[in-house]
Amino acid sequence: MVALFEQHCLHEAAAAEVASAPLPESSWSAGTFEAAPDSLAQVCSFSSFADYLNELSLKAYSLPASGVFTSGFGPRWSRHHSGIDIANHVGTSIHASRRGEVVFADYLGAYGLMVEIKHSDGYRTRYAHCNEALVQVGENVGRGDLIARMGNTGRSTGPHLHFEIRSPENIAVDPASFLKGILINQEV
Repeated sequence: MVALFEQHCLHEAAAAEVASAPLPESSWSAGTFEAAPDSLAQVCSFSSFADYLNELSLKAYSLPASGVFTSGFGPRWSRHHSGIDIANHVGTSIHASRRGEVVFADYLGAYGLMVEIKHSDGYRTRYAHCNEALVQVGENVGRGDLIARMGNTGRSTGPHLHFEIRSPENIAVDPASFLKGILINQEV
């Protein structure tokens, strides 16, 4: 239904199209609905809009901590930096960027004390250099839940959060592209 909503309801021409147009049969899959929608008006209803917003919110990332954005994704000191760094004091709250299941909460080499959360779409978020983990493996967390405290563990130059987003294929992707508008040395 979300794909149908995006295809038929999110552009200006949709207003005229929606009023009475039948829904093209090729646009829906019988496996996705108990009953196929009768018209575009049904697809573009308030209920569908609410479902659409809910689906978007489940995929949205929020900033996991406050502080200063000190280091971005990509080349750094002759190495690849696979996340972003947010500096603040030891003990600063770290929150889950998205809801999901805690799949790791322990020490991991240069990451120091790290929490990793797996999300429903297979993406994972990592929160490294923690001073304290406040969640356990197997625990389900919601977006914004307190999961850890900022620290200086592992290979670290000072207290900060190293935040990573990894694809279902375990490839690090730039968190800044999911957290619109943050800039190096900006207080977040």
